[in-house]
Amino acid sequence: MEINESLPPPLKFSVLYRPDYWWQVNHFFGCSISKVSELAEKTGYGIYLLEYNNLFLIDKRLVNFTSMSAEEAYLKGYVNREDRKKKFYWNEGMDALIGMSPAESIEFVKDKFSQYEGMYTLEV
Repeated sequence: MEINESLPPPLKFSVLYRPDYWWQVNHFFGCSISKVSELAEKTGYGIYLLEYNNLFLIDKRLVNFTSMSAEEAYLKGYVNREDRKKKFYWNEGMDALIGMSPAESIEFVKDKFSQYEGMYTLEV
């Protein structure tokens, strides 16, 4: 599943469905890894691997494995990749989120997506 890699844990972010919405080639799309992790746990899936913005989930009822936390997968599969800033250069303005507290992150995202108020969910 493709995630919105610009929104780090512990942010649980998801764009709400609207048939009239068109992506504006910006950071307002999809959902964060923490939101997917929350939904995966509820349905018996676990995080196997993150490759930049591609998240691989496994049905834990079929395969016995220890799933990664959203934080662990995000650090290993995105943040700590040597070529991340080259491959995902468009996220430079969002990288500040990586070092912010949860409260600061919430305020940053609300400000960044102020034009989309009511069109997304956001929590920690």
